Amino acid sequence: MMMRLDDLVLEESGTGEEEHISGGQHDSESEMSVASNSEDEDNVNRSTDDYMDHLKKNINIIESWKWKKKPIKKTKQTPRNICIHVPAIIRPTKELTDISDIWKCLINDRLIESRVEETDMYICFVIPNYFCSRDARDTDGAEVEALFGLAFFGWCLPRK
Repeated sequence: MMMRLDDLVLEESGTGEEEHISGGQHDSESEMSVASNSEDEDNVNRSTDDYMDHLKKNINIIESWKWKKKPIKKTKQTPRNICIHVPAIIRPTKELTDISDIWKCLINDRLIESRVEETDMYICFVIPNYFCSRDARDTDGAEVEALFGLAFFGWCLPRK
């Protein structure tokens, strides 16, 4: 009876010794005619494009590895989420050196107007809680700008 290289087990005296047996899956017609039923089932599960490698201890297989003859096709994935615009100072603010001019670029009139409208809506909501109407007056842009300025300068000045 002929045996394939994968099924070859070297018998050695002593226990605990490990063997390393490797080989390809190349079957000839003569080997296939002599092979047993269990080998036929193994051949159905294995591909001829694969190599197998086994690490055996006594008769038992401890580990086995399988790899393809042809390497895996390497494809490059298209890059995503790439920032094309590099963060930098835009042109109108490059020439500014005075802190009040920089402040006017940061806090524009549209931001102040929207904050005034929202504050006035809140004041209309809470005006019934006040006894005198002068305690809940509408705000104007100068008050909101002064509040933002105090918050900004309080944040950026060094603390003691």
